[in-house]
Formats: sequence, structure tokens, C-alpha cells
Amino acid sequence: MKDIKKITIFLSMVLLLSQCKTYQPMGSKNSQELSDENQTAIIIRNLSTLEKDEKIQILSKSGREMELRYQSHSSDTLYANYNLPKNKFPTKIAIDEIEELRVKKIDPLGTIIVSGLGITSILIMIGTLYSNMQFGGFSI
Repeated sequence: MKDIKKITIFLSMVLLLSQCKTYQPMGSKNSQELSDENQTAIIIRNLSTLEKDEKIQILSKSGREMELRYQSHSSDTLYANYNLPKNKFPTKIAIDEIEELRVKKIDPLGTIIVSGLGITSILIMIGTLYSNMQFGGFSI
């Protein structure tokens, strides 16, 4: 019984302190309606807002999906690392081959749900602990 309580406390704290991060699209939602030049300009503008080593996900025009860490970019090339720490040299990706760019950010709704589950499990655990206590011959 004590092991179950320890596991419950541990899982509750993990749920309570965790943040849900997901890949969220950058820029326009209607990328199919944009011309290639406009889409490339938007991608370059979005890349300019990124910080080094920020996690990004790229969907190429060929349908390939890649998860990378942003390093830098030029007017026509994205430099990013994948498979860290083994691969320390940036991969070159042509910006005009990028269909969609997503960045990993905190998902507020997911964080609220997970935190709510953590708080609920702590309250259930506390209620279980106090329901098993006895006071002066009386059990609660």
C-alpha cells in the first residue's frame, strides 16, 4: 500500500509540473493559396523570429517530415541539425522546398488539462490517506 502511495505521489508531481509542448504552425494557415514567392518570403520572415537550437518541424513539398534544431538561415537555405548530439554539422535545406514550418511551443490547453489531472490525483491521494486514519478509536 505504501508503494502505491509513493508511485501516486511521484506521478502526481510529474503531471503537475509538466508542460505540454507541441509543434505549432508558423505563418499563414492557407499556404496552398499563396504563390511560391510569397510562401518563401513568409518562411524566411518566420525563420528570422527563431532562436538558435529551437526545435522545428519541416514538411517538405515532397511530403517528407523532419524534426530539426534551427541553427541559421540565408536568403535561400536553412541550416539545421538533426540527430543531435551525433550530428554536429548543420544540414542544408533549400527554403523553396519547404511546404510548412512548425515550431515547438507550449500548448496552453494541454498544460491546463495535464495540470488539472495532477491536482485531481493529489487531492484523491490526500483524501485516501486521511480516510484511512483513526482518531481515538474512531475511524474516518
